[in-house]
Amino acid sequence: MARPKSVDKVHGTTGWIWQDNNGNVFDTAVHPMRLLPEWKEGDRISFDRVAWPEGREPPSTCPASRGG
Repeated sequence: MARPKSVDKVHGTTGWIWQDNNGNVFDTAVHPMRLLPEWKEGDRISFDRVAWPEGREPPSTCPASRGG
């Protein structure tokens, strides 16, 4: 799969996917999920929390926050 070039951000299923000019992903939110041992196929899955690499969403001054 080819990596996009010169792309600041793209829509992902859980929000923005931030990329540098080489298409490398950085500072992207992670949505940890917790599956209990008693979970069975067809049971509901819940998100535990949203975790950013820096502990918070990037500031509006982040180059990847332009436009969109």
